[in-house]
Amino acid sequence: MKWRKKKKAPLTWLIAAALFVLLIIILLLFPLLPVKYKLIILAVPLLPLAILGYFSFRPAPNRRSKKTGVTICNVILAVMLLVADVLFPRIEKRIRDMFANVSEIETTTINVYAMTTDYKTAHIDKFRDTGHVITSLNLDDYRNEVFITQNSVDQQNQQEAIDWLNKRLDVDHIAVNEKNSVWEAADALYNGESQALILNEGYVSTLEEYETFESFSEDTVVIVSITVEVRNSMLDPDNIDVTRDPWGMFIGGNDERSKTLSTVGRTDVNIIVGVDPVHKQFLII
Repeated sequence: MKWRKKKKAPLTWLIAAALFVLLIIILLLFPLLPVKYKLIILAVPLLPLAILGYFSFRPAPNRRSKKTGVTICNVILAVMLLVADVLFPRIEKRIRDMFANVSEIETTTINVYAMTTDYKTAHIDKFRDTGHVITSLNLDDYRNEVFITQNSVDQQNQQEAIDWLNKRLDVDHIAVNEKNSVWEAADALYNGESQALILNEGYVSTLEEYETFESFSEDTVVIVSITVEVRNSMLDPDNIDVTRDPWGMFIGGNDERSKTLSTVGRTDVNIIVGVDPVHKQFLII
């Protein structure tokens, strides 16, 4: 029992030292961190580890000395190193997954919007002469109607939605009322120029930032939703070596309360990161 008590300090130090060696190995295999930062991280526990090692193995001044304080410090250091040993691999995995799990296929939704019956009734002067004060939720009732479109953004997805409508409504070409912007298209719907608006749902949040259309979601009803597949352009990992070839990355984000971030719409944060792996430099715009 006395031998075990005397050996607690060296034993706990050896555990801490083993965890420190494991941290060295983990950081050496961590590719996304420059060497100078790895050295800084390792220097933080190295100094207390060396000091505690001296006191852990230094002969006790008397036989009754148990080096309790040294043992406690060794345990605290070991716990901190253990946390670092667990944390860094998890961070690396999250970073790798962020790049590895990007899907090449993204789906976007194009909706056909119409003003609600309540809105038309409240603004009867704009819709009385159209003969469509009561809003139909049946797409077939819009076969002979004019659909509002816009020619400023999202043309490929919008055209795919039009092609879908042509096939669904069994017509050669649906009639369209083309506007120069999303805002003009929405305004035309509000003013009763046409009964239906074809618009990517990703632009609704942008519309609602303006006072004129701040209640767009409440004023309109979705007649039909059309899902369009979009292929994201991505670098072929087999043709680029990110450790030698310069590469760039776009980072976008917004405060939409959604599970996914669509490439369609306006982002609040736009960052372009240029990476020079040879000279270990980043350019952030």
